[in-house]
Amino acid sequence: MIASFLPKIFEQSAGNGCHINLSLWQGGKTVTGDEGHETGLSAPTRAFIAGLLHHLPGLSALTTPSSNSFRRIRPHHWAGAFVVWGYGNREAAVRVMRDASGTANRFELKTADATANPYLALGAILAAGLDGLSRDLPLTAEVTLDPGLISATEREAKGIDALPGDFGEALDALRQDAVLLEALGDARAKAYLAVKGAEWEALKDLSLEREVELLLERY
Repeated sequence: MIASFLPKIFEQSAGNGCHINLSLWQGGKTVTGDEGHETGLSAPTRAFIAGLLHHLPGLSALTTPSSNSFRRIRPHHWAGAFVVWGYGNREAAVRVMRDASGTANRFELKTADATANPYLALGAILAAGLDGLSRDLPLTAEVTLDPGLISATEREAKGIDALPGDFGEALDALRQDAVLLEALGDARAKAYLAVKGAEWEALKDLSLEREVELLLERY
């Protein structure tokens, strides 16, 4: 028996994620929640999450960086296939948690898995969130239901976007994301896009069975 953290091994199973949990602190105290605001989130947290959502298409090329990753990111698989946030919403890309008193105390990015380099993934997450803070980006409305259960027309009307459909699309989004490219640095960004682009071209046409055969014990 072996343990594998490959995101998608079995076609009919949900797969393996590696959700990243965060909270915001200032002066030794958490400033994540604000019970006085209708969202239950503080102004810094709202802007930080807005930054995550804004950059999520390109960010996913760093947090879910394999062709196999996007086999997992599908509606109804608790993987956050839509660029939305919500309390306890397992289908939201960003899910907010409450403590025992009901106060928001942390949030998790669900579109992450163990094929990621943790240093690049965490650094990019911070860059995206800090961009939201620096620009005071507004947070979209909370989504409380599974976006995959409503029509594409209704999702468009509500401004609910899906994540890139595959790793190739995510790489294209990263190429267009100046904030994330600057955070990576010119040399690292060029190297990452070149290596991952070649990996995508080599693996994109493989069946799941062949992909698992190649990658199972690497992760």
